[in-house]
Amino acid sequence: MKSKITFFVLAVVVLLSAVGLAYYFYNNKPVPQKNEQVHPTIFVKTASVENKIITVDLSYPGRVSPYEEVALAAEVSGRIMEGDVPFKVGESFKKGALLIHLFNEDVKVAIKASKSNFLQTLSIALPDLSYDFSEQWEKWNAFFSLLDVNNPLPELPEITTEKEEVFLASRGILTSYYSIRQQEINLQKYNLYAPFDGYFKRLNRGVGAVAGMGSELASIVRSDRLEIVVPVLVSDVRMIDIGEKCKISVDDIEPQTGTVSRIAQFVDANTQSVNIYLKYIPPTKGAFLEGEFVTISFVGEAVGMKIPREAVMSDNTVFVLENEKLITKSIEIIHQLDDYVIVKGLKDEVDVVVESIIDISSNTIVKSRK
Repeated sequence: MKSKITFFVLAVVVLLSAVGLAYYFYNNKPVPQKNEQVHPTIFVKTASVENKIITVDLSYPGRVSPYEEVALAAEVSGRIMEGDVPFKVGESFKKGALLIHLFNEDVKVAIKASKSNFLQTLSIALPDLSYDFSEQWEKWNAFFSLLDVNNPLPELPEITTEKEEVFLASRGILTSYYSIRQQEINLQKYNLYAPFDGYFKRLNRGVGAVAGMGSELASIVRSDRLEIVVPVLVSDVRMIDIGEKCKISVDDIEPQTGTVSRIAQFVDANTQSVNIYLKYIPPTKGAFLEGEFVTISFVGEAVGMKIPREAVMSDNTVFVLENEKLITKSIEIIHQLDDYVIVKGLKDEVDVVVESIIDISSNTIVKSRK
């Protein structure tokens, strides 16, 4: 019995000791410190936005083409005869030169015969004119004296009264006169003169061949003025104005000057570019030739800011710095250079990031290093 009491007492002592130790350790355990998280800070390179006029050098290939190309067509029929210059491809000529002459001797003879008949008709009517229209006879007599079968008809005297007009018509004088005038007009169509300085580009008939009415005889090209067609990207067209001067060059010829004469108002579906047309006045020597490829240098102007290409993300956005935080802003790329782009859409004095940055957490503090 005594041993059981002793065991019970020991058990109570051990239990109380354990409770005491647990209480002691609980009250004396170290107080954990608060986890004060430190946000990381990074420095990015920025620049203050300043929108201004930027001069841009634009270079594009172009091709020299005719400013004016004309097809020579026969309005009358006749055998082709050589004019003032040889009727051959590549032969050059000056403005006003006789290019093609169609045989017309038979037509000239027919006109002389018509004039002789007209003289006869008028001579028969003159006595009646002097009797019935004494006040008008003098002008008609003067007109008669000017008539010559070898010269063009003079101008018809002014008809002042209805009675006078009826008399002339009844005698066939008016019909004969205007018929001869029509023949004289047609006679001029047997000679084709150069409307400009140029050269023969293509011949469809040769000397001695018979040209039918309406047939195309040759194609001529103007040489004292050429045109250069330049396909330009849509984004760059907006920086080029009509009347602007530009430089034209190839490797072995002195650079020359052209002028923007017109700009197409549509995009070519095949090239997705806009054609710009340059007026080019060739010098006496060293001129560019039709069909030749040349390099055109424009000087364009754009309003915006130039930033490194690496600062622009794939969706045409950039980072700007506001209150030590990065914010994305959409921009429009006006022009692309080798390592830079010209953009617009940013407000002046905003800090824009001008370097490539990736993997920045939302709690990151960002500061500028200009």
